[in-house]
Amino acid sequence: MFTGIVQAIGTIKSIEILSDESRRISVKCSNLGSNFSIGESISVNGVCLTVESQELDVLTFTAVKETILKTNFKELEVDSQVNLERAATLSTFLGGHLVTGHVDKTLKILDVQVSKNWTVIEIEFDNDDRKYLIPKGSITINGVSLTVSDLQSKSFKINLIPQTLSETNLKDLKVNDFVNIEFDLIGKYVLNKVLEQND
Repeated sequence: MFTGIVQAIGTIKSIEILSDESRRISVKCSNLGSNFSIGESISVNGVCLTVESQELDVLTFTAVKETILKTNFKELEVDSQVNLERAATLSTFLGGHLVTGHVDKTLKILDVQVSKNWTVIEIEFDNDDRKYLIPKGSITINGVSLTVSDLQSKSFKINLIPQTLSETNLKDLKVNDFVNIEFDLIGKYVLNKVLEQND
């Protein structure tokens, strides 16, 4: 479990495509801390991955084929920047919201408006996604806990303050980029229960 508060930006050092179409990904994590454990969970761009090995400040993970297909990992290249967060503990301050690291899908950036005090990003969504979106509700984008600031019929907007931009890779987003989306966990559970009762 994670909180959506990015702790560091990592850099992709290598990507190896394996025989089963999974990918072994090595990430330089200079500012994420130390004393990593093999088997530890790390959120990489919002995807929960397991540490398989460590060499100094470089961690290696394997992303299976399903993960590649469902996330923007297919777009990653050497030197790509990724958002990183270590798993939460019972004593972790919940500064964002509950995030599982299980990405629901990717969505496309429609517009990026940059101003002095904030940046507004507009993201297109599919009809089936509407039920998961609530004005002023929580959403995770590339592992970052954010708030839906404006909800329209086919898109929603998020406002990014300078602090969020400086501490994450969201500052690099461009029109037509795809971002990893995890809809609010509690909202999904509530919706599932309501649908069960209506059956």
